[in-house]
Amino acid sequence: MSRGSLQVQKLSRGVVCLIFLGVACASCDELQGKQEELKVEGRQETLQFYPALVVGEKWGYIDRAGKMVIKPQFDEAKHFYEGLAAVKVGKKWGFVDHMGKFIAKPRWDKVGRFSDGMARVGIKRDYDPKTNVMHCRWGYIDRTGKVIVKPKYDYVSDFSDNIAFVEIDPRFPWEMGKSYFIDRSGRKLFKGKARAEGPFSEGLALARLPLDKEKEDEYKGFGYIDKTGTFVIPPQFKHSQRFSDGVAVVDTFPLPHPTFGRIVHKNGRVVKISDRMLGDFSEGLCIVSLSSGNDAYMDKTGKVVIEGQPSWRAYPFQEGLALVEVKGKDGLRYGFIDKTGQFAIEPQFREAESFHNGLAYVDGRYIDKTGKFVWKSSDYKD
Repeated sequence: MSRGSLQVQKLSRGVVCLIFLGVACASCDELQGKQEELKVEGRQETLQFYPALVVGEKWGYIDRAGKMVIKPQFDEAKHFYEGLAAVKVGKKWGFVDHMGKFIAKPRWDKVGRFSDGMARVGIKRDYDPKTNVMHCRWGYIDRTGKVIVKPKYDYVSDFSDNIAFVEIDPRFPWEMGKSYFIDRSGRKLFKGKARAEGPFSEGLALARLPLDKEKEDEYKGFGYIDKTGTFVIPPQFKHSQRFSDGVAVVDTFPLPHPTFGRIVHKNGRVVKISDRMLGDFSEGLCIVSLSSGNDAYMDKTGKVVIEGQPSWRAYPFQEGLALVEVKGKDGLRYGFIDKTGQFAIEPQFREAESFHNGLAYVDGRYIDKTGKFVWKSSDYKD
């Protein structure tokens, strides 16, 4: 499904409980389909460059017309965010600008994307050969490549509203890990007011009461704080996810198992809309699992607006289209549906990723929203 170099997220369908650092965190690269604004000679322009792998196993960047704008020279490459893109040379990652010039030379073992002018960077801590997973110490650099927060955390989120979520693992099994919110200078925020449990999203963040205000036998659950560290939605949820499209998917006490069938609005109003939801809302719709076992799409009122088929596996909508995996006689194929539930692009691809700035990467090529091929590796001539 994924190609190793361009790790464009299809968004996790799995239920995210308590520790949901897969959302905008150091262990993944959450890539949303938003256009990048770049100021060029006093003008504000839209930068739409796309990583492209050419014959010879090198990555460069094409524009939306399929023209190669940064010559293939990288071993891996990711999308541009805030005018900068992460690229890999050998075994190390750095960042380049829209001209292909390095603003941060390759020196990092893992990196994230730029958000609020800051990017996550990681240095190898250890490696697990059984799982093939590298664990890193994480910090942040600014747009000049300068290290602002030294790598010392085990998990970090992207900055959102100039605040980031960071965590340090416990040294021993009987200890608790430490989690904080920090500002762009690395200063810890909200000390004594709230215990960080997840990154900010749409101005609110998941949090719990400080340990001295919450005894183990009086577990209050999770709530949401604003950017002052004040609880605007009191701790009350057994499991919670980030805010998206103005609501957050939650599970309330005293249910024995997380079902994520409720949503909470920013005013604190909790509404049950389904028995089982499989992720956040995206473009007004959330994926749910029906009693039939089929994936479907539900709106915020609890109405099923797109009923999936038994052979479908659904993914979130991005830029008006949703990636759908279809099981057929020839194996798995991927296509794209619109918000009426009809296929805008028929299932035909063995590998596919969601749309990003108007194009989607499928089977080593890029297509537009009509399904027309814009670029393929054999098009490139040095």
